[in-house]
Amino acid sequence: MGYINTLISIMITSTLLGLILFFRGVFIDRYYIRDKAEGKIEKADPVVLIVIDSFRMDLAVSYNFNFIQQRKSDPQSLIFLSLAETPSVTGPRIQTMTTGNFAPLTKVLDNFHDSEIVEDSFIHQAKMGGKKTLFIGDNNWLGLYPNEFTQAHPLNKMRVNSQAMYVVDKQFEKLFHQNFNQKFDLTVIHFLGIDYVAHEYNRIIQNKILDEQLEQLSDIITRIYQRLSNDTTLIITGDHGMLNDGNHGGNSSFETNTVFFVTKKNAHYDKYFMKKIDGFKDDYETTLVSKDSYLRAIKQVDIAPTLAKLIGVPIPFSNIGMIIPEIFPNDIVNDYCMENLKQMFHYSKKIKQEQGLFTKAQIKEWRSRIDKVSNCAEAIPIMEEIHHESRIIWNNYNELLIFLSIIFQVLTLLLYITTLLNIKYVKDYSLWNSIVKLVKQKYHIYSKQIFIGLIAVSSLILFFEVEVFIAILLIIGIVIVLIYSIVQLYQCMKEESATYSSLNKDPVNHRKEFQYFKFFILAIFLHKVYRQGSLLFSIDAESIEHNELFDQIFDLLFMSIVLNIMVLLKTYYDSGQSKRHFIQLAKSIGEQLMIGVLALILLQLEYLYYELSLEHSFKNLRKKKQLIHIYFPCILQHTLLYYYQKLGNKNKFTKVVAHLFLLIVQFYFVVPQISIFDQKRILIQNSLKALIFCMPFFYIYAKDLVFFLIPTQLATSQYGIAIYTYFIILMLLVYILSKPQLKYNKLIFVAIISLICQYTWFMIGNQCSISAVQRATKRIGFTTTNGVELLLIIVFLLIGPYVGGCLILKFVGSVLKEEKDELRESEQENTNKEIKLYFLLNFYLQILFTQFHNYNNLGGYTTIQFKYIFDVVGYMIICLLVYIQ
Repeated sequence: MGYINTLISIMITSTLLGLILFFRGVFIDRYYIRDKAEGKIEKADPVVLIVIDSFRMDLAVSYNFNFIQQRKSDPQSLIFLSLAETPSVTGPRIQTMTTGNFAPLTKVLDNFHDSEIVEDSFIHQAKMGGKKTLFIGDNNWLGLYPNEFTQAHPLNKMRVNSQAMYVVDKQFEKLFHQNFNQKFDLTVIHFLGIDYVAHEYNRIIQNKILDEQLEQLSDIITRIYQRLSNDTTLIITGDHGMLNDGNHGGNSSFETNTVFFVTKKNAHYDKYFMKKIDGFKDDYETTLVSKDSYLRAIKQVDIAPTLAKLIGVPIPFSNIGMIIPEIFPNDIVNDYCMENLKQMFHYSKKIKQEQGLFTKAQIKEWRSRIDKVSNCAEAIPIMEEIHHESRIIWNNYNELLIFLSIIFQVLTLLLYITTLLNIKYVKDYSLWNSIVKLVKQKYHIYSKQIFIGLIAVSSLILFFEVEVFIAILLIIGIVIVLIYSIVQLYQCMKEESATYSSLNKDPVNHRKEFQYFKFFILAIFLHKVYRQGSLLFSIDAESIEHNELFDQIFDLLFMSIVLNIMVLLKTYYDSGQSKRHFIQLAKSIGEQLMIGVLALILLQLEYLYYELSLEHSFKNLRKKKQLIHIYFPCILQHTLLYYYQKLGNKNKFTKVVAHLFLLIVQFYFVVPQISIFDQKRILIQNSLKALIFCMPFFYIYAKDLVFFLIPTQLATSQYGIAIYTYFIILMLLVYILSKPQLKYNKLIFVAIISLICQYTWFMIGNQCSISAVQRATKRIGFTTTNGVELLLIIVFLLIGPYVGGCLILKFVGSVLKEEKDELRESEQENTNKEIKLYFLLNFYLQILFTQFHNYNNLGGYTTIQFKYIFDVVGYMIICLLVYIQ
């Protein structure tokens, strides 16, 4: 392998290794203790636990949900602000509510493929204690707790069509009433309607459908409540909240704030119990319900011990939450608090013995204090302290590994830049022969120093864990590669010899006037980097999307037009200023402005379709709208594919298959427009899945990225055909606009293309969340999210626009080859490499900014976290595709 290709391989591998190191430092799974609590099984009153998916606090106290609104001030009711942890998705939140311990971020995968919970929980304790339990709702529960419920009626939401999801909560109510007379000790109902509507419309505020869903659910719960006996405790809570666009997964207050409401017909609760305990008065200071109300905040881990004692079973062994004392009568609350305190202390001792995470001094201090405790008021501060220390332990990241990964990635970024310069200025040669020659010349001189260095580096493994040691080795390795590449670059530039790339021989670049353009181009690109960095560092979930990205693209387009006009003016003055040249100048400037305006119109069109997909369904489209949104883009796509295929020397079979695959995908969008297919839509979806699977694998035969781009349209909103069509046309317009610059500059063109890819990524419906993957999975017709299917969906969802960007860059590379026939083949190849690496560099900078933000916010995951995960996976896939190309 030549020097340039080796350098590119090392650089791409280094970016991926740096990202993996950062992941290893952040995504630490918690060690699970499998011990089960032992204790007395008590007789208890029935409990009905209602979990409402995505039940944000403000929705719970809104007038549309009048069940809580009418009862929140009653003496028979209690209302709390329940604080969830991240990741704010269903699977980990169920684990936290039932075990009383934190679910690590790695458990986010449970939202796709549930893994059985091995820790103790009140669900398991209920089974072991002979309690009769009923479950109705989201099948996530049965994935986490298989065979634990006495009777279960799970719903796989992936198998339910869109219309049925609006009434699925009514089906749950029907199941409850059918089983009511069986007298269950614990009934768990997980309602899904609100979560579904929020995801379907991507809007919380001014969403009439959501308001109707809240009213419907309030009526359902009212009817359930009316059937309950006077001694039955009804609890309403949410697993998590959601953002205003309906998505969730991060740690913003909208995503983590939910409700915990308790009511019992014959109860009389002491709402001010905690106000008597020092240090808990501040919990009442909130304006979430009203300015004149107080509302105590509880942690989601507090639900597990509370539910355990309400149903009369021992508190789960690994619990670090504390019971909610307001719920229990005064004659037993002190006993329950003492039991809770001893359970938490036993758990901390177990952690100390097996993992050494608590210090001996902490255990000793807590033991001495516990011996003096006699009531709940004295126990609660100690429980709060144990909880606090436990939380610190579970949020204890490998900061050294994270820090080393960031150093490694900064060095990788420098290697990126030196690689691009090497491609431009250094003539390729056989690296292996050069290294062999160097070793023969220098090894006998420096053999002793090399041996001592290897011993010194190897000894580091005695002081650091294996992953840190690997990170240090990687840093040393990339420093060596970086120094070598800089030396090679310096020698070539110093000698000013034939080793210069022929790109530098372009006479345009030798003109003194054009040297100023280079500085202008660099300034524009740095401006783009600054804007993108400030955007990603702000981590405002609302601003990551279209508005900021549109402004950045507008800035670059405007500056690009200015740059082109400067080039045209320079050409005009060089031509002798004849009338003919002046007319040509005016015409060229007019074309530049027109193309720029068209590009902005297409950007707005993409946003228009994004907005439409939030508001309308297929059946709301009239025939004229169908023509514009569906049929016309379909014809345009085949036209674009035809001209794309004319560029390459593709065989007829490949061309026909590409058009056939495109027709299949388009048919998927057209089917809902034709009424005769209404009854057969699911059948059509299932029959298309096999062909969808075939498309990416056909790339192995055709070696054409178009076979990746075509199926990615399925993992979009219902206007995906239109958005993708105008996205491709927009990039072609940008190419035409940038053509005058491409002879001496590719950086700004590629920067605009990368921003358009990111903009389109949002416009097709990706909202940086796990729910985006679930929606895409359901849209394609998959009823499960396991194995290959899940991987395929994630690939479709993440890389679609970026594959489109790669195809445009491939097209540009082919055109540049035709325009530079006088260049040698190796130099033409370097031009292609340069363009592709510019594209990857823009993507990599986007990831680094997000990663640096996460580094500054360790201890509390942010709403941007899932964007970072999605970007990293997408970058890895695009790197692989670009490298293969």
